[in-house]
Amino acid sequence: MAKTAWPTGSELTTAMTGMGITIPAGTAAADLIDAAIASWESDTGYSPFLAEANASDDLLDPPHDFTLRLRQPKATLTVVKVDTEYGTGGTTLTEGEDYWLVKYGNAGPFRAIRFIERQTGLPQTIEITGKDGYGVNIPLDAWLAVMDKAMAQGIRLAA
Repeated sequence: MAKTAWPTGSELTTAMTGMGITIPAGTAAADLIDAAIASWESDTGYSPFLAEANASDDLLDPPHDFTLRLRQPKATLTVVKVDTEYGTGGTTLTEGEDYWLVKYGNAGPFRAIRFIERQTGLPQTIEITGKDGYGVNIPLDAWLAVMDKAMAQGIRLAA
């Protein structure tokens, strides 16, 4: 079952208290969680792993072929516009008619856009809107791995 948020300091404290372990004074449970999340993102190469709350716009160069490789993996990609030079607003394309979103493998974020027609134009004239990250949910095994790592650090500090 996927989670919509990372473990919290409160959840960590409750789990450790249930094991009879107290986090030492001067150590915030939230800091242990934050460190475990940072480690997870570093290990997986997805930062942020959990998609950002708000979508952002990126301006990209037209590809040399039909495939535009994204600089940052996108958990969601909602708008693709081309020909946005000179403040014209560009043309909004339709997924499934004008382009496909490409994932590498069966799961994970979108890594590229495959256009039906070759895109040409000036640099920075393709505008995309989406949320950076691996996904809008956290797989349960990833959530548990972050919790386990934070607990291990808490146990080490308490010893």
